[in-house]
Amino acid sequence: PPASSAPDAENSASSAPDAESSASSAPDADIADLPKATEPEHDTADPAEVEQAPEPAGKAATDATQTSAEPSAAAIDAPPRPPGSDPAAADPPQTPAPPDPGTADPPQTASGPDQASADPPQTSTPPDLGTTDAPQAPAPPKPAATDPPPAGPDAGAPPRERGVVPTTPLPRPALATEDRRAAGYGPMWLSAGQQVNAEQFEAFVVIPVDTRSVAEGIPTAELFLLAFLDPRSVPEGDRLLRVRVEPGGAIPMEVLQARLPARLQHLRGLREAYLLPAARLDRARAVDTFDMDRAGQLTPAGEGPEASLRIRCASPARSIAGLPNDVRRWPTLSTRRAYALLPANRARLPRHWLRLHRSLPPVRPGRLLLELRVPRNRAIDVTSTADLLTPLTRVRSRAHALRAAEVELILSSRSYRRVRVHRAYRAEAGTWQRVPKLEKGPLSTVVPHLSR
Repeated sequence: PPASSAPDAENSASSAPDAESSASSAPDADIADLPKATEPEHDTADPAEVEQAPEPAGKAATDATQTSAEPSAAAIDAPPRPPGSDPAAADPPQTPAPPDPGTADPPQTASGPDQASADPPQTSTPPDLGTTDAPQAPAPPKPAATDPPPAGPDAGAPPRERGVVPTTPLPRPALATEDRRAAGYGPMWLSAGQQVNAEQFEAFVVIPVDTRSVAEGIPTAELFLLAFLDPRSVPEGDRLLRVRVEPGGAIPMEVLQARLPARLQHLRGLREAYLLPAARLDRARAVDTFDMDRAGQLTPAGEGPEASLRIRCASPARSIAGLPNDVRRWPTLSTRRAYALLPANRARLPRHWLRLHRSLPPVRPGRLLLELRVPRNRAIDVTSTADLLTPLTRVRSRAHALRAAEVELILSSRSYRRVRVHRAYRAEAGTWQRVPKLEKGPLSTVVPHLSR
């Protein structure tokens, strides 16, 4: 009858908040659907209960209550089905009968003013669940904490174990462009603002087999060393020194921006090679040495204490008196006059280099004086070269010793044919007497005739 159906409708309406509170334990998608079913009657009735009930009920619900809440949400999505004509239905949320909700979900269907005391037991469970959820929250960052180390600055660095024979090319370091106001490199032809290594890396430097000690200096006539990532790219039969280079200590030859001298043109664009300038050798240290056989196999040749790299200026031909190839030249503009002294009884040119004087030297008995015409940049200015090498503390040369011996200029044996003899003098009676009938010509041609 209509009269009895009215209370049932009220009971069903009162059970709607209970269904809403039970459905609040379902996912957020189900909660979003609840206002559609209860919007006409309970928009203003239970806002506080909706704010309090969903959080504790959602965390206090067990797996069994969640499975029972999901069908109730499905029943709410289809409101025309529960008209009360199916009282034998086993699903409590689908039947509007008051006894069923109470028996189906007793802890969640308690509504009304008396449930204010029932809420605290439910709110006591969220801290417990919060503690159980806390280990799950930091769990995802744990793998992330292990990811950054491979991407760090040392990620591309090779193994640091000493004595280990590498079988593959060592990894390339990352690069960075330096500011033009950064410290110099050493060689005069290296302009500022080069690309350098931005992280530590290791490479191989070719050294002579008879090298006495790395601490004494690697013999070379250049103000730099060449380092290779692949040991197989160096000539066979050489000894390799594995070095560790700190950031800013190497310049890749592939991106080198410089006007290379003619003697170094073959190095332009060299792959897997790095230039270690003399001014940055304090950032490179020797690790160990290897010998390479004809098959390209490396064999450890001994381990010594790690030492900073040094350069010992030496030339195979000894044509520059223990000076590097990068020197200050003289004269800088045009042909200038200079003087040279030779033995009078056995006039012949030195094999490697000849000392020159800017001004007329004092009379020395038993000496032959030559007045020369030196073309531009044919002689080496020892004084200026010593000043150039003073800041390079990792370079050992004879520049300072020559300057201490008052040697002003040096003429390399390669320039003997370019310098011409203008006059010749002999020491007689405390003065320089001119040699008559001297044929002018190249130095290498005139001197043999003076000894006759």
